[in-house]
Formats: sequence, C-alpha cells, structure tokens
Amino acid sequence: MKAWIGSACCLPLLLASLTASGQSNDDCLMCHSDRGLTASKRGKVISLFVDAAQLQRSVHGSLSCIDCHPGLNPSETPHARVIRPVDCQQCHDAGSYQKSVHGRPVIGPDGKAIRASAAGCKDCHGTHEVLPHTDGKSSVNRSRIAHTCGSCHQSVQSHYARSAHGIALDKGVKGSPSCVDCHGEHDIELVASKDSPVSKAREARTCMRCHLDDPEIRQRTAPSAGFIAGYESSVHGVAVASGNEKAASCSDCHGAHDMKRRSDPTSSVNKWHVAQTCGKCHGEISTEYGESIHGTALQWEPQNLHPARTATASIRSSPQAIPGRGWRRPMSPRRFAPPVTRRSP
Repeated sequence: MKAWIGSACCLPLLLASLTASGQSNDDCLMCHSDRGLTASKRGKVISLFVDAAQLQRSVHGSLSCIDCHPGLNPSETPHARVIRPVDCQQCHDAGSYQKSVHGRPVIGPDGKAIRASAAGCKDCHGTHEVLPHTDGKSSVNRSRIAHTCGSCHQSVQSHYARSAHGIALDKGVKGSPSCVDCHGEHDIELVASKDSPVSKAREARTCMRCHLDDPEIRQRTAPSAGFIAGYESSVHGVAVASGNEKAASCSDCHGAHDMKRRSDPTSSVNKWHVAQTCGKCHGEISTEYGESIHGTALQWEPQNLHPARTATASIRSSPQAIPGRGWRRPMSPRRFAPPVTRRSP
C-alpha cells in the first residue's frame, strides 16, 4: 500500500502539465487515479483514489476538482497536511441542515465539540459518486435510503426492514414510507423536539398524511380508514392535543420502526396482544381483563386459532392459565360489576 508521499514520482509530470496550462481534473487524476494512493488521518489509513469514470457519471461530473477543493496550490505536491474541508454550502443552501440534529456539533463528555456535525453531506450522499436521488444506485434513492441511514442507526434499520413499511418498500409497493417520509430530510430533529414530525404532538398528523389523506393508501387500509380518522376526537387524541405527553399516539400502540400489520401474529395490535399493549398504560385494567372470562378464554383459544402462541410465549405469563399450577375457572363478569342496591318494597 503506497503512502501519498510515495506518489511523488508523478510530481515532475504534474508540474510540467501545470506549467503548460491551468490546473485540470486530468492533472489531479495523474496521482489520484492510483488505487494505492493513501494517507493517514487521525491514526487511520484512508484511500485518496478517485474513480474518474464514477466522478464523470456523478451530478458533479461537469465541475472541476478545485470547484469543491479550493485553495489547493497545484505547485505544492504533496499537498499541505491540513486541507480545507469541502464546503457544499458554496453551491447548496444548507440552512435547514445546520439547524437539524445532524448538522449540530457532537459534544463530548468534557463539553467540547469532538466533531463539527453528527452527519455531514458525504455521510449520506457520498463523495465523488454523488447521484441524483431518482437514480436507483443513489445512496439516497427511496430503495436505498434505509440502508444509508442504517450505516449509523443499525438497530433501527434492522427493525424497519422487518416492519410492514420496510417489507412493502422492499416489494416496491407505491406509497411505502422510507425514513425521510416520516422524519424529514435535511431538517431532521430529535423525537423530543416539538418541531419533529414524529414528536408526540405531531406524530398522528404525520401518519395520517398517508393513511388518511392519500386516496390510494386509504383504500388499501380500508375499512380502518374511518377508525383512523376518529383518532383525533378520541380520548387519546384529545389528550395528546391538550399537551398530555403520556397519552397514546400511533407508535405507542402500533410500534415505531417495528410496526406490523394487525394480522401478523407478532404485531402489538394483533388480537392476541391488544390487552398487553393497552396494559403498558392501563396495567390494573389489563390485569382485571386477564382474570375475566373473556381474558382467560383468549389465553385458552385452541392452538390452530391462536397463531401468536408459536411466535411468543408472553401470553402464557398468567399462572392461572396453566393447568396444574393454580388454574381456576374463569370468574364471572359480575366480579367487576358495581354492587346492586335493592330498594325496599
């Protein structure tokens, strides 16, 4: 593996070329077309190779190297040890990005910035191979954006890939949401921020943009579209709108990146898991339901009608549901009814 200083063998040719004419991409590629050209940065060896064909195919193919790498003196080869970073804002308006969670500096334990930004332009768009988002090979194309985000958010990407949204996107279903459809693009904010489209106060409206406002998606979600429309006037929707951060929004019941169809036996809103899901907030009521005739009957549904039993063992958590271990006959609903006061004749 060559060090970039070791490529000084191309220096005489480069200087001769620069003397005869102004600096061009070909001048830079005399050295940077070498696949073995490397440098050391913060203790890591990085490649300085530039694929000329890839660069030509990119959206920046018509630009010269010094348009993005200004300040380089072509007569100084090897270049200075400290080179000014590429500043995409020379051409692109990055106002919303700078205010986003990705654009803000990363602060270390000592309170000092350890990185200028959490994720820079090149982390998402690439470097010399930047392609338009409509290109299927682009790192920010709809079909690949989840993989790109997953380079940092591995766990989230893993959940998303198995979700109803991720599976639909992988199959090419029209309208299937990718990361940016819910979180935004250059203006992504933390979920806790009131400006985030997936904050507690704004999440339902974000989900409804597809599940209610889009005719095609609404047709596919029927007959639940009316139910979705009723959320805002429900006890949960009204509570969220009034500022109650503990009230349930869409992801509290359906899940966030791991949202699945209710027909999926592992879904949190599948028939066999609804009581457990509601029990996350309404624990006492969920316990009472589990002891009721309905709750116990649900636990003892025949195996062939209870597909969730093969997917999770959580539904068997109640000892009374296991014969020989304190099982008892389901209690009557009258157990939970208020006492009846008899009137004297």
